[in-house]
Amino acid sequence: MKLLKKATLIASVVLGSSFTSNAQMLKEYSAFHRSVGISLGAMGVGVEGSYPIGQTFNVRAGVNYFPSVKIKRPGTNDNANKYKFDRSNANLMLDWQPLFGSEGDFASKWFVTVGAGYIFTNELTAYRNNFREGKDPIYRIKFSQSPYVGTGLGNLVLGERIGLSLNLGYYFQYKGDQVTGYLPKVNLPDTDKFPQAVLKGLDAHATISYNF
Repeated sequence: MKLLKKATLIASVVLGSSFTSNAQMLKEYSAFHRSVGISLGAMGVGVEGSYPIGQTFNVRAGVNYFPSVKIKRPGTNDNANKYKFDRSNANLMLDWQPLFGSEGDFASKWFVTVGAGYIFTNELTAYRNNFREGKDPIYRIKFSQSPYVGTGLGNLVLGERIGLSLNLGYYFQYKGDQVTGYLPKVNLPDTDKFPQAVLKGLDAHATISYNF
């Protein structure tokens, strides 16, 4: 009876040690954690949550807000037209870690992403000479970006439960730009050429997260 108890105890210790070791190994291989964090980048300031599915997939959801930016073209005087840019969205992403289980830091951190964004605002507004509250703009261009493809690095450790992820991707246009308030004598910017075509859908952001 004593021999059976000792054998059972030894087996429990071995299995427990093996399970712990395996769990630690899988965690080291994974680029994903259950987490909530703050993001900052081309889409503005946002909140992002992450939840792993299995060993190689991860679901992310977030909202972003880019405060209004007022600019004028470089090299123009104070009487030149002024521009205002606004951007905000919500998004849902699916990440996949293709090299899960492979050795090396890159394999344990690199992932690719597909997803979509729900655009609240993504538009450029032009005004004559200066900005005035309630004044009608010369024109307003609304950009329709939604399907998303990207890549990134996850599980960059900053602390015991603090992590960093880096993301780079693009929201593709699903329909043409919508122009309102257009005056015939005004030259509209060509938003289908570089760099405008890139900037209107670019997503490059970093997220600092608390891992659960």
